[in-house]
Amino acid sequence: MKILVTGANGFLGSILIRHLLNAGYNVRSLIRKEAQDRFLRGLNNIEIMHGDIRNAEDVEKAIDDCGIVFHLASLYKFYPWWVKETQEIYQVNVEGVKNLLKAALRNGVERFIFTSSIAALDIFSGTSHYARSKLMAEKEVEKARLEGLPALILRPAIVLGAGDWKPTPSGEIILKFLNREYYCYFETKL
Repeated sequence: MKILVTGANGFLGSILIRHLLNAGYNVRSLIRKEAQDRFLRGLNNIEIMHGDIRNAEDVEKAIDDCGIVFHLASLYKFYPWWVKETQEIYQVNVEGVKNLLKAALRNGVERFIFTSSIAALDIFSGTSHYARSKLMAEKEVEKARLEGLPALILRPAIVLGAGDWKPTPSGEIILKFLNREYYCYFETKL
């Protein structure tokens, strides 16, 4: 069975791909042509397709003959709720999901796994455009489930691990703490 992974060149996606390859799956990734591929270097037996989830034709080609889709691609930028020009985050995080879901339904995908975020919980949905976009995307996944797509939604709260080169927002918090870049003490839980 062939598995499509979007966001394969990211921190979490590249770890998932390694696990899938080690388990013997045929893996296809969909990444933007201009995206960095440092996490995919040296991996054999992976089919890399260049495209954009915002482009329905690219998505249709990528999903063709795949039984499972892991959708991890996402745009994470902190746009506070008061910033009005944020089209890009909704184009990637919502319209991209819609393209994937439509193609998955048309192609009879056996399982669609959407990696959302704890930010999608209603209590956070007004805090940033990222949180709002993830909640909107989850609602699209729920609609597709009602149309018969076997879909799951994952909501990681914090993602940490070796190889976090960018770093992720979670990794950045740890680095700033260790480098004493926070100028105050605050009590919090992650």
